[in-house]
Amino acid sequence: MHRISLAGARNARGAHHRGVAFSVLVAFLLLSCTRAPSTSGPSSAVDVVQWRSEPLTQPPGRCVPANAGLVDMLVALVEPGRIVAIPAQADSWSILAESSPFSARFDETPRFERYVAERVLAHRPDLVLVDPFNAPETTNRLVESGVAVLQVASSPRWEEVVRVLRELGAILGVQERASHLLSALEARRRTLQARAGKRRPLRALAYSNQGAGGFGAADDTTMDEVLRLAGCANVLEGRAGWAPLSFEDLLALEPDVLVISGAPGQRAVAEAVLRETPALRSLEVLRTGRIVRLPPRLFSATSQEMLRAAEVLASAIDAFPVTALGERDR
Repeated sequence: MHRISLAGARNARGAHHRGVAFSVLVAFLLLSCTRAPSTSGPSSAVDVVQWRSEPLTQPPGRCVPANAGLVDMLVALVEPGRIVAIPAQADSWSILAESSPFSARFDETPRFERYVAERVLAHRPDLVLVDPFNAPETTNRLVESGVAVLQVASSPRWEEVVRVLRELGAILGVQERASHLLSALEARRRTLQARAGKRRPLRALAYSNQGAGGFGAADDTTMDEVLRLAGCANVLEGRAGWAPLSFEDLLALEPDVLVISGAPGQRAVAEAVLRETPALRSLEVLRTGRIVRLPPRLFSATSQEMLRAAEVLASAIDAFPVTALGERDR
């Protein structure tokens, strides 16, 4: 393994995949918290990006991303013609889920339902981008077949997302485009920071509950980073991963804002569970309605779309009535 040191067609597809949305969400939550807490400071891009094959010596022209997070990164860096296939999950879990002129550019790109070697090889890629959690037997088969494979681990830290985008820009031969993208992302991050400075500090909890028990996003999760990008303090600071939370824990934590996954127009299971529990009637976020529902793809984002999640969260917080948050500076 070689380490590198450089820091409506969519509607039809969406209807097809809604039946598996719950299982995919669970998988994405697991992906967003699996990196173990570091004991030696933040990990670098050397740890995040690795060649599983011999490195390419020239920019690839036929790329295949193996999951939605990698789709987010790749579509931001290269033209549609350089992406020869996309995982079908991206139509629900990446930026391509949004109906826009940008995502429409990828409507004709072939989709594959499962990450298996035969289906990927059928598109004759010269580079496949994978995550460590993609099926290892498939990744090994691709390497054995002579395809260049770049492993990009999802990271819960924004600075690592930035490093990965810069590194991908170099590998793909689009350094200038990557530089422009990173400048735009940094401007958006600074805008979020300025907005946060105009409101009183808020303690937030990113919460998931599908009816079989609740969990909160603590340190080393992407939702922890989203909270911080939005200018919130995480009530679970000091814990790690998606921490199990009882109803008693929720009452003791008493967050100012509750952040959950909820698709527009659909019933949010986590909120329903909380509201149907008599013991939680005194929970202030339920009484005041200080609940932010992030689209599932943003709640589980592992790419630069984490910043978009933070922007949606910040806008929702700024839209709360003053009476819901108490005195604060606008």
